[in-house]
Amino acid sequence: MFALQASIGGMNDLVDAPRDAGRKAGKPIPAGLVSRSAAQAVVVAAAAVGLILTVPSGALTVALAVVVLAIGYGTVQRAAINRALVEKRPLETAPWPVQTLTFGGIGLGLLTALLILLG
Repeated sequence: MFALQASIGGMNDLVDAPRDAGRKAGKPIPAGLVSRSAAQAVVVAAAAVGLILTVPSGALTVALAVVVLAIGYGTVQRAAINRALVEKRPLETAPWPVQTLTFGGIGLGLLTALLILLG
């Protein structure tokens, strides 16, 4: 569970990096202490470790871990959308159709995460 949460937290930092630039000096990505590509690698590695560690517990546990990631990534995306709407600024984290679908259904959080990681 720790690795899955680390992946979700890393995704949150990636999504928030443009917004945090100039606002939160202690954040490592906007401060340039951690590159986007390094943060993306941590997100992927933590998700992989979390999923691999669930394998001995069976298929149901692996499925639950995938759902946890989808909900976590979806929640990160929804929070970014809500902040952008409140602040009346462009949505910068993923193409608009994906954001709209993610806002309507958390299950597309993994697709959103993939687009963010590839972008």
